[in-house]
Amino acid sequence: MQKQLSIIIPVYNVEKYICTCLESIFRQGLAEEDYELIIADDGSTDKSMEVINDLTSQHNNVSIISQKHLGVALARNIGLAKAQGEYVCFIDSDDMLIDDALRKLLGKALESRADFILANFKSLRDEDIAKRPFFHINQEEIKQEENTGKYFFFKYNCPSPVIWRALYRLQFLQTNHIQFIPNIIYEDYPFTYKCYLKAKKCLKTNILLYIYRNRHSSITHSSITKRHILDYSTSIFKSWELRKTEGLTHEEYRKDQSYIFSMFHHLTKNLIFQNVKGFSDRIHSLDYLGALVPDLRFSNGSRERVISLLYNISPRLLMFLWIAWCNCRKIWR
Repeated sequence: MQKQLSIIIPVYNVEKYICTCLESIFRQGLAEEDYELIIADDGSTDKSMEVINDLTSQHNNVSIISQKHLGVALARNIGLAKAQGEYVCFIDSDDMLIDDALRKLLGKALESRADFILANFKSLRDEDIAKRPFFHINQEEIKQEENTGKYFFFKYNCPSPVIWRALYRLQFLQTNHIQFIPNIIYEDYPFTYKCYLKAKKCLKTNILLYIYRNRHSSITHSSITKRHILDYSTSIFKSWELRKTEGLTHEEYRKDQSYIFSMFHHLTKNLIFQNVKGFSDRIHSLDYLGALVPDLRFSNGSRERVISLLYNISPRLLMFLWIAWCNCRKIWR
């Protein structure tokens, strides 16, 4: 008998957080026969698995998969390959769910048969989460809006690419060959982007589902390395290629171009020019992006056109201008 839901959790050295995560899942009011919990251990070297084995020993719906440390994208893909639920969701092992929220969201998903269904989330610091061992809130009266994924993507101005704010219909992911790109850090971007562009039926709700743990040691807050730059370039490349195959209208194409420009702007100005110090590394990063996406051009408004023109004439010139601009801002502060 098919499960209603598969919950996939990649795990790597999170012994400090995994207990809170798992306990929040067991407080969702879901019957064990209705869902499966797939834990993909990405080669943890701490006591994460000891904690997990202790917490899950009394549950019959838990599967544990182990692999060498190959990254979160591959861990999620392995979980997807094993999943048997009608819907799947992804939870990061240092985050947690609002009590009983997943049951409500799953009910809406099964009722609507949407390709994916969106919920809300809250970002909290470690110290704020530590003050509350669990999160039970009185949810607002549930409101929902139904349309295509493209509609929501463009209406809400390219929403956050996080994967854990949604339930995805497994057949939808399989039919459209939607998986995570292995071995890159910014794997959320192309995955969610493809979901939005492919979904014929998407449901957006006001259910508060997820607590994102905003910790300073996470990838988001760690020092930017050359790998971050190259992986972000790969995300831009995959997004740029996908847009060519989706038959977008002129207006959708224009908005989509602005979305990818925001990624490009973040890469060049914030990641490369402000975080990469060596001249040769900056040039290599720009050359790498140019090799991946040789036809990268933007034309919405004068700002996009000027930056695009400078980049295509001479990435080095754009680099020098960004550096000069940043230095001028520092002087005039």
